[in-house]
Amino acid sequence: NDTRGEYNGIGIRLDVVEQYPVVVSVQEGGPAFEGGVEPGDVVIQIDGEPTLGMTLGDVVERVRGEVGEPVAAPVT
Repeated sequence: NDTRGEYNGIGIRLDVVEQYPVVVSVQEGGPAFEGGVEPGDVVIQIDGEPTLGMTLGDVVERVRGEVGEPVAAPVT
């Protein structure tokens, strides 16, 4: 996120397609990769909240969360 070389997140790139966030790529070895997330997966909820109509910024903020905190984001 900045020039210090630090990164927190689950290791995915997202885009919004038809009002849903869709996984574009998954960082090998990251939490999402280890959890079985694949490109093309659609994120339907984040911590129980539906993602339909969320902006990409809202999705990224909610998925990123705090370092070390779990995030529940079911994908289809």
